Amino acid sequence: TYIYICIVAILAQVYAMDRPNKLRCLNDFRRSLPHCSASALSAILAAVRKHGIPEGNTDRNTLREARNVQCTTATPAGPIIQRITLEAKTDGERVKPFTVAHPLATLWQACNECEPFKNFMLERMREHPCSQDEPWHLILYSDEVTPGNVVAVVNNRKFHAIYWTFQEFGFNALSREESWFCVATELSVHMNTYAAGLSQAFAAILLLFFDPDGIDLSTAGFLLPIGEDGIRIWVIMGGILQDGGAHKSVWHHRGDGASRFCFICKNMFTYESMVCDEDGTKLLTCRCTKHTQLTKYTARELRTSYRFVASQAAVLEPGPFNELQMALGVTHHAWSILLNRKLDRLLDPITAYMHDPMHCLFVDGICNLALYLLLESCERAGYKDIYNALSDYLAKWNWPSRIDGEHLPSIFVEARRDKHRKAKHIKCQASDML
Repeated sequence: TYIYICIVAILAQVYAMDRPNKLRCLNDFRRSLPHCSASALSAILAAVRKHGIPEGNTDRNTLREARNVQCTTATPAGPIIQRITLEAKTDGERVKPFTVAHPLATLWQACNECEPFKNFMLERMREHPCSQDEPWHLILYSDEVTPGNVVAVVNNRKFHAIYWTFQEFGFNALSREESWFCVATELSVHMNTYAAGLSQAFAAILLLFFDPDGIDLSTAGFLLPIGEDGIRIWVIMGGILQDGGAHKSVWHHRGDGASRFCFICKNMFTYESMVCDEDGTKLLTCRCTKHTQLTKYTARELRTSYRFVASQAAVLEPGPFNELQMALGVTHHAWSILLNRKLDRLLDPITAYMHDPMHCLFVDGICNLALYLLLESCERAGYKDIYNALSDYLAKWNWPSRIDGEHLPSIFVEARRDKHRKAKHIKCQASDML
């Protein structure tokens, strides 16, 4: 036993002496390669150690070819990467191609190839059984992404990213990006060449799920390769989750800065527009504080409003036509999503309209306003130095290492108080308010 302990101690000393050399070799190996994160390199080396190097060439072109093989593999819904056509804005072209990752092909392939995802689907279907009478709910999401310099005068790298998922995945899964499937990415400069832009693209993507001439998840469903006989899934439209800018691009309402800024309320106008002062019927309202004061559109009324504006596009002069759009809160574009009659039975724009909660709460949102009103109330109650007091209080906090909180006191210094009052809310980054 004594000899064994001595041998182990000697080997440990030798290993300890050799460890710095091994670490230097590992660091030299990492620095000699193109950049990838430390966690990615660690995972790659662990996979090579466990499974060995894949056979054949491993150069960039071969990796691209391997990706293309997966993207073009046949599924019941066709290959994953497909090209559809959209109406073009310019007179020189009638249609333009639009590349998508077909959602049903993506879902089928994920269930067929990925065992963890297949098990996850089985778990969620046990939790939320799916049938034609109790279908799952589709959620679409989009946002414009700006790589590089976000304040550049001309940024041709901006692109729209469009994702989809199911509401029944649950909030734990939906809070992770892996649960959101990407259906399309398109450069903004290219998206602007399509008639109605993002709105027409959304309509075309919805028809990939609910194609009246092909696979319609709301009626026939779709058979997934789960189990011996497969499991059929039925889906209906749940919601379209976006921030204000993306909502404006899809629904073509006038936007947050318009006189009639709310897409689903027909009697709500801004106070600054003074439209309500001119309303002799007293049907219009502003500065509402109760939900009961609002009159909501129905889906049929909203579509009728959009289609009436479309019918007047070739009739009215530009001036009166613009006044009509302002009055109804509509911006007319041919081929927009609410003019597509194929979606009438599938898409209820009132229930599908969903605000991104991060923007609603923290991007000049509810929390920014509520905190501003609280501080102003404190000052009116006699706490004249409330902003500086809050700034000093935050400066004494030791924040967790995951939070960069050193700059938070500067939000409430006296020099910024007037800016908050001019904006009538606390001006700061969304992450800071969170």
